[in-house]
Amino acid sequence: MVATAERFERLEAAHGPAPQQWFRYDAFKHAYASGVVAVLFGDTVANGAGLFVELYELDICREREKDLINNREGRRLAGEVHAAGADGWRDRFAEELFVALKDGEPFSIRRGKDPRVVEACRSD
Repeated sequence: MVATAERFERLEAAHGPAPQQWFRYDAFKHAYASGVVAVLFGDTVANGAGLFVELYELDICREREKDLINNREGRRLAGEVHAAGADGWRDRFAEELFVALKDGEPFSIRRGKDPRVVEACRSD
């Protein structure tokens, strides 16, 4: 099995570096993990696991909301990729996720610039 960081590095080598690499890797890490868990164990388990991690980490609201958006979008994309065919779905999911993150939408890359995050976290 390929670790998430190694998978991201391979995709960068194949597709070119992602702008704002650290922010994109963080989004990739959250979306990929949540997407894989959703396909393997269901959306409810993946959502609960993501909420648990965010509550455990005690991040500020904007960081937590950004991560939860990426988790949700990762679950959605993983479901679409898996539904298109179970063979090699993880590799296809990782590649489609990487390409989508280079564009940014609908993922949350920079918490301070995402209006969904700013709206949810007015107190930060």
